[in-house]
Amino acid sequence: MGVGKKGLSKKQEDEIEKYLKQAYYSISEIEDALLDENEGLNHLKSGDTPITDYFKTHFKAAKKETTDKEFDFISNIKAKYSCIKEILEQYDENKKLYQDQKAIDNIKFFLDALMELLHFVKPLILPKDATLEKDDNFYGQFNIWYEQLNHLIPLYNKVRNYATQKPYSIEKFKLNFENSTLLDGWDINSRSLNTY
Repeated sequence: MGVGKKGLSKKQEDEIEKYLKQAYYSISEIEDALLDENEGLNHLKSGDTPITDYFKTHFKAAKKETTDKEFDFISNIKAKYSCIKEILEQYDENKKLYQDQKAIDNIKFFLDALMELLHFVKPLILPKDATLEKDDNFYGQFNIWYEQLNHLIPLYNKVRNYATQKPYSIEKFKLNFENSTLLDGWDINSRSLNTY
């Protein structure tokens, strides 16, 4: 049996290489690796869970300015929703929403708060074809919520496109040329056709 550079057999090196190239690792594997290899985490007790604690303690919306209050994601979403609740429930259909900058800003802030939550929980999602063992108690409910949050992306894009559209102007005009092949190309056969 051949021995590799690190004193391991070729088979062992291949297994390690395969393990390191996998796309997903369980949270417990990451925590164990952190605790075993990182001297900066020596102050942690054996029962501590740094990754889990990260998601617990960082479940807060980022402050945009120093004067902003610190909210957890859910409180931030609720606060932003209260600003747009009236728009969603009783907005005048004859009024052009994209011309109401305050309403547009409030909707944008609400959708941004939802997107922030989506990006925060995205590292926890496992694809359906993942080989890792899933905790059914956690992923049973989490997948339902994540699928609902994932509908936000096309909605966000539609709202952004609608909100940034320019008002229609009747000053636009269409150019028509007598020669339908004008600017059709520059090959030698078409040059005589493209003159006007």
